[in-house]
Amino acid sequence: MAVSFSVLLLSTVANFVIGMSWYNPKTVGNIWAEAHDMNKTKMSLIKPSIAFPTAIMTGIIQNFVALVALEFWRDATAAPATFAAELPAVLWLWVGFTVSPMASHLAFTTPRMATALLIDAFYHFFQLIALLLIRQLLL
Repeated sequence: MAVSFSVLLLSTVANFVIGMSWYNPKTVGNIWAEAHDMNKTKMSLIKPSIAFPTAIMTGIIQNFVALVALEFWRDATAAPATFAAELPAVLWLWVGFTVSPMASHLAFTTPRMATALLIDAFYHFFQLIALLLIRQLLL
């Protein structure tokens, strides 16, 4: 089982681009900030020197684990590595490892839990779809 470095690298770049677009104030950034009870003062406390490397590392880890899981899925189902065949695996990864723990956490920490969950969970969903598309294009 080999994980393609080019797929891993491009999908991590895609995570960053999707995140910058998704959380931009012109898209859902302001709604996200309100749902998480963020204001300009709290936002100014975020250190880019910590936030960006953390986002890159977690993107690499998320994509690596998803790629390994897709390899296991393909071997277990004996299905071809097509978008349609791998989409169920991506959906289960998303529901099991993103939506479930995120919902549990947000239920106790966020005043507008449903809004925050929709925004944050679908960001991760689109990351996984991007990974799947990049994998299809490069393999």
